[in-house]
Amino acid sequence: MVDAVENIKPICKVEKVRVAGTIYDVPGIVARDRQQTLAIRWILEAAFKRRINYRISLEKCSFDEILDAYRKRGIARKKRENLHGLASANRSFAHFRWCSAGRRPRKGQRANKKDLPLTLRCADQQRAASHELVRDRGEETPVSDTEMVESEFLRLD
Repeated sequence: MVDAVENIKPICKVEKVRVAGTIYDVPGIVARDRQQTLAIRWILEAAFKRRINYRISLEKCSFDEILDAYRKRGIARKKRENLHGLASANRSFAHFRWCSAGRRPRKGQRANKKDLPLTLRCADQQRAASHELVRDRGEETPVSDTEMVESEFLRLD
């Protein structure tokens, strides 16, 4: 079951951002806890779709979808591949990530953590996770932020 969820976890996401009257699909990185949530949700959605199409029990459909996810195929895996394909096709718009920040602090106000762009918050979480990984392995120098983010974002398998 764990391997099935690991095979479905999305690494990147696509947000719609409006800049100067044009809407762009901007790729970003998905937080680790959100990856697992999306993977489980997609597997359940795929099981419900199978149930409607083939009129068999939900238990059997869930089992079949988990088995397909383990074997790296099925409806949920297709959804992940489509999302990653869309993100890689729109990589040229990644510099618009700062636009997805939502509201910015007014002049004289300090920015809260929640006011940062979602991608920066995710990068902070991933940076902390990478430092913990390095400490667990006993290495002295942590992986640089750019290497970690690039490896996570560019690895579209």
